[in-house]
Amino acid sequence: RAQHVSIIGEIYKRARAVVIYLGEEADRSSDAMNYLNEIRLQKASWSTPLAPNLISALAALIARPWFSRIWVLQELFNAASATIVCGSCEAPWAALDIYKWWHILGRRDIDRWPFVTTIKDRSVYYSTDLLGLLLGSRYCGATDARDKLFALLPMIRDAHMAGIPPDYTTSKRNLYLQVALHLAGHGLQFLAMVSHNPDSLAAEAIPSWVPEWNFDDGCVPIWLSTGKAIPSTPQLTASGDILHKPEEIQEQINYKAGGPGPAIPEVIRGVKSILKVRGIRIGEISDLSPVMFTTAEDLALSKGDFFLTWTSLRRNYKGAAIWETSRSPHPIHHSIDQVIGHAIWKSTTTQYNRTWQHDIVGVTNGRRIFVADRDRMGMVPAVAQVGDILCIFLRCPVPIVLRLKKNEGGFKFVGPCYVNRLMIILWGKRY
Repeated sequence: RAQHVSIIGEIYKRARAVVIYLGEEADRSSDAMNYLNEIRLQKASWSTPLAPNLISALAALIARPWFSRIWVLQELFNAASATIVCGSCEAPWAALDIYKWWHILGRRDIDRWPFVTTIKDRSVYYSTDLLGLLLGSRYCGATDARDKLFALLPMIRDAHMAGIPPDYTTSKRNLYLQVALHLAGHGLQFLAMVSHNPDSLAAEAIPSWVPEWNFDDGCVPIWLSTGKAIPSTPQLTASGDILHKPEEIQEQINYKAGGPGPAIPEVIRGVKSILKVRGIRIGEISDLSPVMFTTAEDLALSKGDFFLTWTSLRRNYKGAAIWETSRSPHPIHHSIDQVIGHAIWKSTTTQYNRTWQHDIVGVTNGRRIFVADRDRMGMVPAVAQVGDILCIFLRCPVPIVLRLKKNEGGFKFVGPCYVNRLMIILWGKRY
């Protein structure tokens, strides 16, 4: 099996064409396929709005199971050309690619696009390093948890340096730990992808700081863009300068991904594989909301559980109206306070508000609002508890939540978080 996996990428590279079979006709798939052929024949244009039933048909087409499988990534990545077949209809992949780019450029017919629709672009526009592919393929399904890595190997630019050949005799724990150790040699960006459920955090079958790439908690990673952007594009980078540097920090710290700090963190090997990093404590969680879910429409209409909870906590703990923090001198930067403030006061256009609102939805859904030391607020993982500690690690793009191991010493890694007004959400360039 490992031998087959090691050569499958080369097989697809040598193929003259790849046929993608999506299944039988259903959900008006023939309408969607006909529209893709109109794009191919240049009978459809970016500026022509689509009927809602055609948008639904296109959304149903790219929601088919083929688009969510991990193994199809390298098939398409290596294909010289590809044809989509659905029922009795066929269309070139290039037509779907054009429609995807219309979306990126502003059509916004479909909220979310599968990662595989970006894979042909990665050698030109995006990174094909190990972390970049692991981030993008986070929501791709695999029957074997080890295939979340092995299926990516033919596309990884630094696969020969990673020292991670396809080996099905190794356990999931050892493989994921090996991946984390490789990524740690390039910084701590990978820690922004750690997520847990209550069982995984309690059992700690895998060290709590090691990302489980087969686990999907349903949350959009804070480090990535969200809303209507293609989810693999790191546009919502929750990083920026430390606005209020704690007094105990004597050195200058520019808090952002890839900033200064030790190049390689220390890992104490052994049964538990302990990660040692440098960082600072910025607070302790003193209050938590239930798990939050919201929509862009709720934010636009200044309503919903998240909106009401955030504004209530904001006033109770900070004693100031939200709108006072919404007037940023830098219009491309915004925080949760600013977005909610703009929603209240409608000081920008509705479309601009909705763009920001979709970003905030991604940061909030599936997470909990926290208050720390009565002067910090933000969003933490659903598994966070009162008493957990907020920290900043050098060379990590987002703040981290830790939990003290009272009987053992050290900490459990709870997950990444968003700290309002400590971080700047940078509205990245959309391609």
